Amino acid sequence: MSSEPVFVATPAQERFFDAVFSGRYTELAYGGGIRSGKSATAIILAQLLCRIFPGSRWAIVRKDLPTIRRNVLPTFEKFRIEGFTEPVNQADWTAKCTNGSAIIFFTESISEDPELNRWRGLEVNGFLLEEANELQESSRRKAIERAGSWILPPGREQPPPLIISTFNPSGGWVKRIYYDPFKAGTLAPPRYFQPATILDNPHIPQAYLESLKSLPERDYKRFVEGDWTFISGAFFDELGADTHLVPTPAEWPDHWSYWGAYDWGFRHPAVFGSFAKGGDGQHYWMDTIRMHRLDDEAQARSIRERTHPAVRRLVFAGHDAMAKRMAHVASIESVRDVFARHDIALTPAYLPRIPGWSAVRRLLTRKQPNGSVGVPKLVICDTPGNRWAIERLLEMTPDPTSPDDVLKVDANEDGEGGDDVADMLRYGIARTGVADVVPTVETKSEDRAARFDYKKGQFVRPEMTLDKALGRTAPRNPHRVPSRDWRKG
Repeated sequence: MSSEPVFVATPAQERFFDAVFSGRYTELAYGGGIRSGKSATAIILAQLLCRIFPGSRWAIVRKDLPTIRRNVLPTFEKFRIEGFTEPVNQADWTAKCTNGSAIIFFTESISEDPELNRWRGLEVNGFLLEEANELQESSRRKAIERAGSWILPPGREQPPPLIISTFNPSGGWVKRIYYDPFKAGTLAPPRYFQPATILDNPHIPQAYLESLKSLPERDYKRFVEGDWTFISGAFFDELGADTHLVPTPAEWPDHWSYWGAYDWGFRHPAVFGSFAKGGDGQHYWMDTIRMHRLDDEAQARSIRERTHPAVRRLVFAGHDAMAKRMAHVASIESVRDVFARHDIALTPAYLPRIPGWSAVRRLLTRKQPNGSVGVPKLVICDTPGNRWAIERLLEMTPDPTSPDDVLKVDANEDGEGGDDVADMLRYGIARTGVADVVPTVETKSEDRAARFDYKKGQFVRPEMTLDKALGRTAPRNPHRVPSRDWRKG
């Protein structure tokens, strides 16, 4: 093997390397499709950082050991700098460098270590989160916590605590933290995002590019063109803003059925949803309220002020809202007791998870019994709260150990992310699909006032116009990283 890796940077990789060594960023992400150079980028960067900062330690993280063996080691050997970086010692999963630096291959192993306790003893200068879309957001938080924990001897320049992530176009936290702000033009130091696709790689044979055109459109858009609107792997793959969002009716008929659903939280967001059902069996998700770090009294007041009175008469809630406990306030009242004083009637939700998810997905699907595609049995009113809820639901992925269940995900310290809205929806819908206790209503003539015409994409009734029916009328201070020219090493 030659003394240097067989590596010629693509324009996208050059821009990313320049950003890493610019001194402006500490959290950088390289989001690309297949063959866009993600793994090579991580391997080369790890060695460059080892060379620039003698005695430093950098961790390359993947989800499990089989993935490291299968995907990371071959790429590492291909781009390993012989004479500087030693082969990986699989006894301690470390590759040492001649200047005292080291690269540690570390596994998330979330199923064996859900609390991520193994990270506590990891002393490194920074992390390269490979295929970060396969990792939990809690692992990113642990990486931020542990980056910079390895202190170089006096007289040596301390490296910056870098967090470098690579990933495919994905949902979840990588999209929320990096891609969405990038697309909106709001991403700023200390964070940086570099999009890349196979089309940016001039070293890919044209024949291979042509062969990729046989992929299904969804996969081609995502993995070849890097289209983030074609995210696969979502649990609620029936759901989409374009297929489920509908205008909010100007009026809600008195004779319809109404109820609410509530997932309690304090440090994690508390989420309240309002629902309605017409006489034809059509379900409407009226609105969603998100509350973060509000005590029970404040939550009750907010719900009372922002919901239809009929919704508050029947609210399905999880077990944590029922038990009497000492909480964040000096009270032994249950949330149920507090809410009752505000005329909000909490009742135990149907809790079994998999039947609950099945009920939700049945109402979300557009497929009819005869195989045709039509209006879903649950439509979602176009409100800011519901748009936020849809974004969170699209981040949900199946549990690898139980594909019929949603993978449990905690919100971050700011209350973003997490599966709280999914649990709320399950509470609200499970009863209608499993053990229906929501009062049914008979179809009346006035029921036509909010009938949704799926083909027209609007609420209509024969004797009214559409207008009448709808009633239209600071980032933190960046950590300055020493400026480096990666080309000179």
